[in-house]
Amino acid sequence: MGVGAGLWTLLSMLLLMPGPVQAGAPRPMCDPRVLEMFIRETQDAEKAAAACGAACDLPDILMLPETKVNFNEWQQMSWPARVQEVWGGHTLLVTALCRARELVTEPGTRVTLERMHNVVRGVGQILRNHEAKPPPLAPPPGSPARSVLRLLGAQSNFLRGKVSLLLADACRGGGPT
Repeated sequence: MGVGAGLWTLLSMLLLMPGPVQAGAPRPMCDPRVLEMFIRETQDAEKAAAACGAACDLPDILMLPETKVNFNEWQQMSWPARVQEVWGGHTLLVTALCRARELVTEPGTRVTLERMHNVVRGVGQILRNHEAKPPPLAPPPGSPARSVLRLLGAQSNFLRGKVSLLLADACRGGGPT
């Protein structure tokens, strides 16, 4: 085979070769900077609400997720139980943020609550990307609160606690099997 024929064969193979083959579904999003950004944004909103005073008090009671984490109990929980715990808290936060937006009259606080609602929705999307599908169960009982400051504090603690633990476990491969 001459040089021209060999070159032609090589060129034909390169041009007709199919594109790269992917080895399966893309890996869930495990960049910790995304959750850290949501946490920072929530903490900034919490600091702003601290200066709000009585204007951030609400006429109705909101139910917030339990944010305390017993690490020994958490480690003993199955993946589905952890997912249920986080989605239940997520549901309580979404409900509380929507209700607080309806109750607050101060425009700046309402905008802050809208941003925090978007943060929680973003967290929900991250959870879905990690195959942590929401269970079809009712949310767990929550703790009552009557202030925007308490709501944002619960959101901050929830993201730094249970959500961080669940995502860290999913990224280490300890998620669904």
